[in-house]
Amino acid sequence: MAFNVAALANYVAENRTDLLARAVVLGSTVGLVQKIPNVKGPTTVNKIGTNIYFQDGSSCGNTVSGDVVFTQRTLTPGKLRLVQEFCPKDLERTYLSLSLTPGSTYTTLPYEEVIMDMIIKEMQAELERMIWRSNDSTGTGNYQFFDGFIENIGDGSNYIDANVAGAFPTPLTAFTQSTMIEAIQRLDYYTPEAISEKPDTKIFMGTDKFKLLNANLLNGGTTFGQLAQKDMASATLRMSWPGTNMEIIGVPGRTGQNKIYSASLSNMFIGVDVEDEESALKVWYSDDDDKIRLRSTFTIGTQVAYQEEIAAIII
Repeated sequence: MAFNVAALANYVAENRTDLLARAVVLGSTVGLVQKIPNVKGPTTVNKIGTNIYFQDGSSCGNTVSGDVVFTQRTLTPGKLRLVQEFCPKDLERTYLSLSLTPGSTYTTLPYEEVIMDMIIKEMQAELERMIWRSNDSTGTGNYQFFDGFIENIGDGSNYIDANVAGAFPTPLTAFTQSTMIEAIQRLDYYTPEAISEKPDTKIFMGTDKFKLLNANLLNGGTTFGQLAQKDMASATLRMSWPGTNMEIIGVPGRTGQNKIYSASLSNMFIGVDVEDEESALKVWYSDDDDKIRLRSTFTIGTQVAYQEEIAAIII
């Protein structure tokens, strides 16, 4: 990584020296689901379950029935590192030279606050995509270091397929403006009652699918629910679905994918080494080559506890 100033002319005279960071989308899902701190390596998500069998109590007897069952799923995180370096001398012949300190040795990063804020936001936006899309077997680029929620939910096909013929006659073949309402109705119908009644049960979709749903409702004259409540704190689009206990959330990490899920937040886990560690960046000046270096190292991974409690439409 270095300063790329190829698009800038040699400095003559310019009035503006302030830089505007690119607008980026902040990560959304991380702030919603369960966090497991201090994850150094594979970590178990422990599960407990039981069955209740009532018996005829009109006579004497003591027949034992039912067990408490302990099981586990393993969260295997990825260890990630971000390394960049900058040579302030690259800025000397551009208007950005106005930000350089006097002298020929530059030990501080020009526009450090702007650059650091931009890098942190870019990291958050990329991590939002990674925690959904990553696959440590088939992923490439940034999506190869751990399994994201899509892989963990679909692993073994133990989730509830809500796109089947039955209560609704014909499975969906595409997510379009005209099919989005049925998609939500399917997830509502096939989500187990015990899960749909939980206050933290959400329907996750990409922001593109959320906008299709919103357009369908508005174009049809529907005004029920909180159709487009913008949560500025986490950059999510939220909608309450009438007649249910579920909330629909559009998250940028799901955008561009034909997959919609219904799951409770208490069933989704993100393991990290140190909470909010992705925001901790180390920046220092190196005497070896007169460059300023940036480094961030952290661990992150995802898992779901109960696949069988998640309903999905995957096209």
